[in-house]
Amino acid sequence: MKEIFLDSLFYKLKKYHKSGVFPLHMPGHKRNMPKLMKDLLFDIENVDVTEVYGTDSLHAASGILKQAQDFAAKVYVSDNCFFLVNGSSCGILAAIRGAAKANRKNIIISEDAHISAYNAIELCNLEPIIIPNIKVSYKDLNLNGGVDIEKLENVIKKDFENISAVFITSPTYEGVISDIEKIVELVHSYKLPLIVDEAHGAYLRFMENAGLIKKSSAVDFKADLVIQSTHKTLPAFTQTAILHVSNESNLLENVKRNLAIFETSSPSYILMSSIDLAIRFMESESKELFSLDIKNIQNLYSETKGLKHLHIVKDLKVYETDKYKLIIYAKKDNLILSGTRLQKFLREFYNIEAEMAKEDYVLLMLNIFDTKKLRSHLLSSLKDLDKKIEEMTNEEFLGSFSEKSLKNIDKLIGKRAKAHIYVYPPDIPIVRYGQIITKNMVEEIKSYIMKDCNVLGLKENGIFSNKIYYLMGKSAAGKDTIYTKLCEKYPLFKNIVIYTTRPKRDNEKDGKDYHFTDLETLKEYENEGKVIEMRVYNTVYGDWYYATVADETLDLDTFTYIGIGTLESFIKLRDYFGSSKVIPFYIEVEDRVRLERAFDREKIQKEPKYDEMCRRFLADNEDFSEENLKRANIKKRYNNFDLEKCLSDIIVDIENGSRDDL
Repeated sequence: MKEIFLDSLFYKLKKYHKSGVFPLHMPGHKRNMPKLMKDLLFDIENVDVTEVYGTDSLHAASGILKQAQDFAAKVYVSDNCFFLVNGSSCGILAAIRGAAKANRKNIIISEDAHISAYNAIELCNLEPIIIPNIKVSYKDLNLNGGVDIEKLENVIKKDFENISAVFITSPTYEGVISDIEKIVELVHSYKLPLIVDEAHGAYLRFMENAGLIKKSSAVDFKADLVIQSTHKTLPAFTQTAILHVSNESNLLENVKRNLAIFETSSPSYILMSSIDLAIRFMESESKELFSLDIKNIQNLYSETKGLKHLHIVKDLKVYETDKYKLIIYAKKDNLILSGTRLQKFLREFYNIEAEMAKEDYVLLMLNIFDTKKLRSHLLSSLKDLDKKIEEMTNEEFLGSFSEKSLKNIDKLIGKRAKAHIYVYPPDIPIVRYGQIITKNMVEEIKSYIMKDCNVLGLKENGIFSNKIYYLMGKSAAGKDTIYTKLCEKYPLFKNIVIYTTRPKRDNEKDGKDYHFTDLETLKEYENEGKVIEMRVYNTVYGDWYYATVADETLDLDTFTYIGIGTLESFIKLRDYFGSSKVIPFYIEVEDRVRLERAFDREKIQKEPKYDEMCRRFLADNEDFSEENLKRANIKKRYNNFDLEKCLSDIIVDIENGSRDDL
């Protein structure tokens, strides 16, 4: 393969696939496309066409696209079904704008609404009336129990003449299904349209057919507008969805016009073909597959029942639940593990990628397209992790967190939000664009940050989420070379320049490689409380001091940094700034290679110090012992036998954010 392609997105995705990650997340096909579909999608470039004679027009379908959409409508028993190639977000935008009325400025919206609903509300100059969901207690957790019908009715009664529509989410991300039949009856009794975000429910129809759940889809009960993501739970490609429109809604033409606004004018026939094939496959094969697989699901619940520290949520007292959504939490000595940390344990120890991490739990998405290998690996991994947790100290279990990472969040109080602030996933806003940020909102943001959740929108609101990427390794492992190349790769990243009292080498520059100083100056910084960490090496030439100082050049609120240092200095930095802020990269290489490199480096000095080289070589074996690496929670290693590969691996992890796991 030509070198230019080795850095391509496609090549990196292929590399990711070959890494053997077990997908407990969407898309629904789980990278295990049914053979019937795979055979038809072979030589896929042959169907990558545009809207030419012999194909069709998505926004005025009358030929092959209309036939495919009509088939989908027949399967779902829907009056009208439209293919979406901009995801469910596109359908939500079109639905809300299509239902909005100029003389009615309010829209009722459930508190777990996706961010795209708020984007539509903003575009339409609507005012959201947010109704809280039912809260369901499950042992140690408080979960979203779906739409509170009583509260919904109270809000409608109060001001229904100013309400354009009602927008709810069912199923929830976690698979809780609301009593849609009653909700439809209530909303329609006030002659209001009901929009249902059923993104996670595209397979409900087929689960109903297999007898796995009672009738639950909003399409069954003639909700006016229903949006379903075909890529989330069906074997369609990512970015595909469908929108159902009831004839009784009188919104068909409005919605069609808005689909033409929000959806591309050059739709992908590859994506649309995958929607059609996925629905046809499910209609033909899913009843048997679900019927056979439900025993495996029941076995998974049964086999994990006796775990001591890991708990799977089941038998929630709600209208209905999706058994293919697995909610797992971990508890030890009455301490609940953050969902983000549990997600990291699954990824780090077992190569399992979860769909979502919330404050106290992770969500795993199962599917009939899971391989036997995946299911077996999941079960054995959960059992093994349960044992690992038993052996962990409470400190190892919980990890570390620094309050310093929260110090600027309070600055948001009283300000008007310049962008949505939300946790990704599930993309539900904590703060909406244009809102005045309250103390309660800030406390909620802090609680998510303390649990290492991925809070977005802070940067846009002036609160930066920067990191320190910290290189470590034994002497002559090549970390200095990698450090230099990373600095070249990321010129906007700042360098953490360490202070030292050792003599400057011939090729070193003051202020760039190190701040060369004296012990007296370091003691002054220490007295001022600015020294984050300091260590001393008793060399044959005397004591050499190294220190990381929180001076004006180390401003994590503004910049991302690349640092280099020892294991102990990493631990001190991590404890100072928090584990989510300081990301370790441990460089290693075979001892023989290290010794050869160290000798080659030293011999070019004007006055080679071979005795010091040998002392440092031996000292490193103790400093970077396996025990110390475990204590520092260093799990991933980067082998630097091949510099370019090692560097590439580090760059991939920085850019993919996959080292935010430590």
